[in-house]
Amino acid sequence: MNIRNIASLLMLSCGGLACRATVVDLDSPIEASSEPGVLAIVHEQIRKLTADDQRLYWMGSLPVDGQTNAWFLRSCEKQNCAATVITYDAQPYVTNNGYAVVGDQIIWAYLGAARARVSSCPISGCVGAPHQVVTDFYYASAPAFDGSELYFLFPASGVSIYRTSAQRGDQQLVANDSATSPGSQNLAIHDAYAYWLTQNEYPAQVSLRRARKDGSSLVIETISDDVGFSNNHDFGTATDTTSIYWTNNVLAGSIRRCPLTGCDGSSELVLASLRTPQNLLLDGPELYYVHETKPYVYAVASCELSACMPSDPLFDHLTGPDVVALDDQYLYAATTEQEVGPSSAERITARIRRLPKPDRNSP
Repeated sequence: MNIRNIASLLMLSCGGLACRATVVDLDSPIEASSEPGVLAIVHEQIRKLTADDQRLYWMGSLPVDGQTNAWFLRSCEKQNCAATVITYDAQPYVTNNGYAVVGDQIIWAYLGAARARVSSCPISGCVGAPHQVVTDFYYASAPAFDGSELYFLFPASGVSIYRTSAQRGDQQLVANDSATSPGSQNLAIHDAYAYWLTQNEYPAQVSLRRARKDGSSLVIETISDDVGFSNNHDFGTATDTTSIYWTNNVLAGSIRRCPLTGCDGSSELVLASLRTPQNLLLDGPELYYVHETKPYVYAVASCELSACMPSDPLFDHLTGPDVVALDDQYLYAATTEQEVGPSSAERITARIRRLPKPDRNSP
């Protein structure tokens, strides 16, 4: 999609809503940079960043009037980001969206004013309009992709978890957690399981639960009942061959873990004394974690799991808690010197940076 067409797309995609004419200059949303370690300067707030062998992918947003943020899904080549930007979709609202790269396709979900859809395009760019894979369904919180499968929460009596195939378009019930409140959220897929949080008011308790992602068994297992959780911050999970890790994302927060079979009693402390830890990435024995240094100022640091200790940030002033990505050699992040809190309405300028991953074997 040509970037010069995005402003028109924003107007057309409003459907039946009363849309005003957009006056956003999108001709040059990305610039090259001569700064060491900076791959590109992006004139929007990057909200999610991922990487594969060749490209970086991100969801971004920018204000288009006093009330609305426009949403974008883009990618670029790592070696020449500013000159190779592809925009797959642009919409007038920032909502609970997600995306995944599967083979030579990029697949994404978008929740509009009332209903959701799943679309796809070749990663080399859309030929005409994006392909509509699944339409006219609804989800309650950010969905989770696992390859070409999309998993989502639907609040009913308790909460139900469904998956829909981005290839076939069918929907399947994976789990029905009727014993919990509809406030359940933070769905994640790891290996053979779907994980989510339940929140019960009486007694006040947050639990990490799971069910088999293929729907072959509707049995729900509780991994841990001692989760520290705040609705005001992102919650992160990650798994390795033996354990599941999560962030107790409260002010005096921590990173904890349980065996994949669940904890027998209290969970194990991995790293304490963190302000609102949120996102986790595992890279072999290395754990990368995003936390706040002060309200809505995010930093990423790392430690070895064998002896995890707090460390200095590798990057700080991130544009959000989910803007850290890894490949075989590098850590990537999006940073800004501007305020990114919920009250900020200014247009953000972000820098996509990279740094060689820590070499724990060097002296």
